[in-house]
Amino acid sequence: MVRLVDTGVQNIGCLRSMAQVRRYYAALVPEAQQFFGSERDDIREALAFLAVGREGLAELFTIATMIAVVNSVVGSTGVSMLFVHFIGGFDQQPSMSVGLGVLVGLMQMTVFVIYQHRRYQAVVPFPPPTDPEEGKNDRGTR
Repeated sequence: MVRLVDTGVQNIGCLRSMAQVRRYYAALVPEAQQFFGSERDDIREALAFLAVGREGLAELFTIATMIAVVNSVVGSTGVSMLFVHFIGGFDQQPSMSVGLGVLVGLMQMTVFVIYQHRRYQAVVPFPPPTDPEEGKNDRGTR
């Protein structure tokens, strides 16, 4: 999971680099801008190519999150089964073993989501920095 998060972070870095190349080519001649996009140096431009916004829930829809959910289910099931083994069978305390499994799964997901959020925050701060050119009228004032 850690490597999947790192791959996502590196992907954003590559998208930023590609956006810089497009801006360079767009600035060569006036006609080029229609083919290479805007001149803004903004992370939103890079994320637009992924069709992803940088809202708080966007991190929950990554491949790393999908794998973390599967791992949490497997891990919590394993903890429940281990607990059942030690108490002598599922019929002894079924609600306790299920509750323990759910608790362990939620803890695993919480730790993962915090880790992933911190890794993405280092690259793409939320909320994203605002564009100083946005909100200006024709005279250049707000």
